[in-house]
Amino acid sequence: MDSIIKLFAENSAIFYSLLTCLGFIFCDTLLGYAKAWKEGNFDLSLAPKFLVSNIFPYIGALIILALFSLFIEDMISLFYIAVGLVMVKFGKEIITEKIKALFN
Repeated sequence: MDSIIKLFAENSAIFYSLLTCLGFIFCDTLLGYAKAWKEGNFDLSLAPKFLVSNIFPYIGALIILALFSLFIEDMISLFYIAVGLVMVKFGKEIITEKIKALFN
């Protein structure tokens, strides 16, 4: 475990890219819950299913790619492409859907 932390410390760009992307995912999820609450369709019993089917796959895949890119240098490009695409996807959803719906 200490070696992984040391590798992340040495490759801080990977670490901060991962954290930023996870922040986008977290913000999108919270704003989605707020939007559903505002519209009156928020159901707490459906939240775990939503997390398992729509959020955790992104988080897991990004963490796995980050770990692979720490050990296999050729994976770094794939990691950054994946981070960029996920950030574009969640950023677009945050801006176009959630914020507009919450503040209109």
